[in-house]
Amino acid sequence: MRTERGIALLVALIIAILLSLIALVLTFSSMKEFATSSEFERHEKALLVTDAGLNEVKQALRGRNLDQLLQGSASVPRYVSTGSITWPTAGRMPVLPIDARNVDFESTLPGSVGSRTVRGLLTPVGGQAVTAGPYAGRYFAKLTDNEDEAPLGLQNDPGRDRDGFLYLRVVGVYRGLPGETVNYGSTVKNAVAVIEAQLKRDMSFQLQSPLSVYGSNVNSTFSGNSFKIDGYDHRGMSYEQITGGHNDNDLTAFPGINCLNNAQAQGDADSAVTAIKNSLGDQQDNNVVGQGGTPSVQDGTDAIRSSNNADATNIFDGGFLVNFANLMAGVADYKYEDGTALSGENIVLGTAQDPKITVALGDLELNGNGGGAGIMIVRGTLDIGGSFVYDGVILVVGEGDLRLHGANKSFLGGIYVVNVQKNADGSTTFGTPKTDIQGNSNFYMKSDSITMAYSLLPMRLISWVEITPEIEPLHAGY
Repeated sequence: MRTERGIALLVALIIAILLSLIALVLTFSSMKEFATSSEFERHEKALLVTDAGLNEVKQALRGRNLDQLLQGSASVPRYVSTGSITWPTAGRMPVLPIDARNVDFESTLPGSVGSRTVRGLLTPVGGQAVTAGPYAGRYFAKLTDNEDEAPLGLQNDPGRDRDGFLYLRVVGVYRGLPGETVNYGSTVKNAVAVIEAQLKRDMSFQLQSPLSVYGSNVNSTFSGNSFKIDGYDHRGMSYEQITGGHNDNDLTAFPGINCLNNAQAQGDADSAVTAIKNSLGDQQDNNVVGQGGTPSVQDGTDAIRSSNNADATNIFDGGFLVNFANLMAGVADYKYEDGTALSGENIVLGTAQDPKITVALGDLELNGNGGGAGIMIVRGTLDIGGSFVYDGVILVVGEGDLRLHGANKSFLGGIYVVNVQKNADGSTTFGTPKTDIQGNSNFYMKSDSITMAYSLLPMRLISWVEITPEIEPLHAGY
């Protein structure tokens, strides 16, 4: 009897030990799952901070000169020694992940162990705070030019973008819960996420003349002898410098009037060139100056086709032009219905310091005095009768009818006039554009104004990928 009690006690003890071991295993498993779940949650919050930073920076790039951003540099402190670790893609990083992981940027920063020069940094060296929503954190962003310009016949220059493709890398840092210690050497560290996006700036309207027209023929009228169409590039000049006197011979020459027609088998725009030259009177030839002598009227179709700008031929595509005009109505700063007439003494459609996107859904009349800057898209007839100065790009698409009359008018940059209509079956048809230039109307080629204009267009997100240690394994410190 006593033996049976001993066996029962031993069995009970073994069962108790087994149950304790099972409970211990379950506890450790639960703790591990909790830690994994907590780490996943913190990483997702860091990813949300990174995504918020990506969207903020993408919007902030509107109207910015990409070359200036790529060439800008900053000295970024390093807080954690990496020893002999190599960083093959450190040039793409706005902040090293080992610093982002270990440093509490919300508190007093530790002493730096060195610094690195970062070009294309788009945020302060200490990052940009994100405070919207429950996922507060900080992000760092850097712009890098792509290295795929060689197929375009261009020598790669990391400080100059010539194809509109760029890489934007954003590092997001989520500090964690209040009260956690996250300075270097602690157990709990920052959650870090890294995103790299490829962005594309649309360079379709990198015009090569102060006045470009598209079509197999052009209906053009020139009245008087007080107009001027100047194809010399006045890049870097102010309006006062342009009109105050300068030597055109020192400037790069473009055609005064560029005739375009993508129909090689039909001689491209030869007929349009002849039509414009025939419409100029004997005393008006010298009013159109630039490349090729006077009058400077040329067929620039082949120059567009052979351009290093891969987007350039989009202006030959009727579907692209119609869709572009429709899309811009959704992002315009100023939008006017068909038949709008603006008058008064102070019409302002953007300034050089704050250029704007202006879209007219049909005919637009500007009868008052004023000016504008940026990019203007008119889907009907553009009729300007007042004293007006515009800096940037004007696209007269749809009816393709440009009428200038009355007081002094000056256009710095480029104007593109094209008659294109969308058919019921979705196809497009090109017609004959019209230009009626009267009074004191002056056109000046200005390539930096053209660049400013298309820089206002929203940048397209081509692709994005999360950068992980598996993708860049030598980036220790994640």
